[in-house]
Amino acid sequence: MPPLRPELQAAHDEMDETGQDYAFAVCPTWQGDAWEVNTKEVNIYSALSGTFKSHAEATAAGTAWLLGV
Repeated sequence: MPPLRPELQAAHDEMDETGQDYAFAVCPTWQGDAWEVNTKEVNIYSALSGTFKSHAEATAAGTAWLLGV
């Protein structure tokens, strides 16, 4: 499996540092023109569908996801 891009690896590291089973991290898309929300559910990592125009919008989506789990 190829290594994760640095931004995504940083997001995973950030989620792992919380020590919580459910967490999210916001990081820029590969193109750098939008934001995405990566999620952690125990040991499963995924991303919310879609991208967001601002960091604040992505954070709000991540918070809504976290409150819904």
